Amino acid sequence: MKKQLLILPLILLPLASCGSNTNSYENKVKIIDALLEHVNVDATLIEHYSFKDYSYLNFSNEQHVNRDYGYIYINWVKTPATRDNGDYNSITYYEGDSGQALYQVLTNSNEVISKTKYINSMIATYADNYASPFDYLDADDILDGYYLKDYKASIILQTLFGVDANVKEAKINLKNGLATSIDFDIRDQILHYAASYDMYIEAVISKEVKLSLSYDTPKLNVLNAKENNDEIIKNALNNLSNNYTLTFKSPNLSEDVTLYNTGDYIYLHNDSEHIGANNGDILYKKNGNNYDKYIYRYSSNKFIKQMSNVKLINILPRFNELSYRLFDKQSEGIYYLDSTSATLNAEYLILNDYNYYSEEGISATVEVNDGYITNITSVFGNTQRYIVNETISNYQTTTLPSWLDINSL
Repeated sequence: MKKQLLILPLILLPLASCGSNTNSYENKVKIIDALLEHVNVDATLIEHYSFKDYSYLNFSNEQHVNRDYGYIYINWVKTPATRDNGDYNSITYYEGDSGQALYQVLTNSNEVISKTKYINSMIATYADNYASPFDYLDADDILDGYYLKDYKASIILQTLFGVDANVKEAKINLKNGLATSIDFDIRDQILHYAASYDMYIEAVISKEVKLSLSYDTPKLNVLNAKENNDEIIKNALNNLSNNYTLTFKSPNLSEDVTLYNTGDYIYLHNDSEHIGANNGDILYKKNGNNYDKYIYRYSSNKFIKQMSNVKLINILPRFNELSYRLFDKQSEGIYYLDSTSATLNAEYLILNDYNYYSEEGISATVEVNDGYITNITSVFGNTQRYIVNETISNYQTTTLPSWLDINSL
């Protein structure tokens, strides 16, 4: 009996030790599975360039990435997807049949369609631009103490930021068995720049990374048609008559235009503070169902006919072509188009001549007062942002400026 009592603790001790082993293979599998199922990555890379003997040339570059990696179901097929959370919008990308990066948006009639992502006019591939940085990881890449293999840690940074980083050490930090951050120790890189034919400047590039992980952000989903049903915005979109005054201002484009629409004439006057016609002012004169286009030139001191048979949809905003269901109500009298609704449709809210980046709407906010649209703010541009502010007034009472001479047309 005494021998049995002595032997039992010797058997139980290793069993208990095995059960509490935080470096177990099963725990590592759990970490990888969570990273591949759904995770938010919030990461910043700062590169410091230090020039030997030329400190005045020193500078730093910073990149920031916030993305959710997970899956969506396309035609019942589980498909890897990435939600790119930018400063102005969040867009979910997934891989198409040919490897291209696709994203879903809503048309003006509130239908879901898929669009191909372009970067610098080139088709963007999903693998090169939106793949998960953890796709190449497995449990064997996590070493004792939860350190990552160096070259796998370098792949993570390459995938996130598109940079070559020689990782010296990378440690996963855990909470409740899940990775919450990764600490990177990166070796410095030395480069030599040609300053002249026989002189080179040495630069030391040091990198620092902050990378945090979370799992509580909304899951990725396919886009569905909107079901908004607000009579106020519905009626306002149809109340834009053939008589109103519209001011168009864009600080990014340095544009300041006042449009006078009387139905028979549409006059675009540059520099609203200036009395009298300005060089480049445009006057449209109704001719049948369409308009003749005239441009004012200082050299001749009159409007010169430039074009005939211009359709109204190529001049004015096209409010009545937008489904009211696209507009989410933000507060009383305030409605907005989110990124999925604005991509193709924000341009319907502005003057046609200033749609410089077609299909690059980011967001739009519309204010309704007394049943009429009175103010609009739209944001455009994927690579270069520009903001448009418009006000609409004088419904049914707009006339052409008294100083405008149209008798010579």
